[in-house]
Amino acid sequence: MSLVKGRPQSLVDAAGTPVSQLFVGVGWDNSTGGKKGLAGRFARAKGVDLDLACLVYDNTGAGVRVCGFDSMSLYNGALAHSGDNRTGKGDGIDESITATLDQVQANISSLVFTLNAFKKGVSFASIAGADCHLVDTSGGQHQVLDVFSVPIDDTRKSTIFMAKVTRGGGGWNVEVLNEMADVDGQAALLQKGKRYT
Repeated sequence: MSLVKGRPQSLVDAAGTPVSQLFVGVGWDNSTGGKKGLAGRFARAKGVDLDLACLVYDNTGAGVRVCGFDSMSLYNGALAHSGDNRTGKGDGIDESITATLDQVQANISSLVFTLNAFKKGVSFASIAGADCHLVDTSGGQHQVLDVFSVPIDDTRKSTIFMAKVTRGGGGWNVEVLNEMADVDGQAALLQKGKRYT
């Protein structure tokens, strides 16, 4: 699967089988935050506490829940967050959410995945880049569907709307959003995310 921003695609594997469990992971690389010398090395070593979240919308377009580090399991585990990574240190995926799509309630129509810099003193200026990983984990497999970089072109903004998954055509569709926005907290995040449902 090779996703293009703004173009929804059926969420199926290479054989055309609908994906029943989707793993959405994000990994970020710490930067010096524009600082030089020892201060820059310290900033990189300290790390950055970004937060992955999944916004949940029902079939009326209303935002109903947020799956994140402070609400790690929704709908009896149909949405499950890996936990809060407070530094982003090391290689690979720093935070993830597993969506067991065939167990998501029937009245839920959209899942919007975001990366957020809400905590005091945290901004996207402190990272060198971030990647979103979409992996089919249906039936215990691990098939990478796509990996794409997310934008950090305006570090004054607090949120990146990365991707959305929506019901349609008897299954689920996936679409890259890759848009930054300035959002203040979870209630505002749900409200802002409505535009993607």
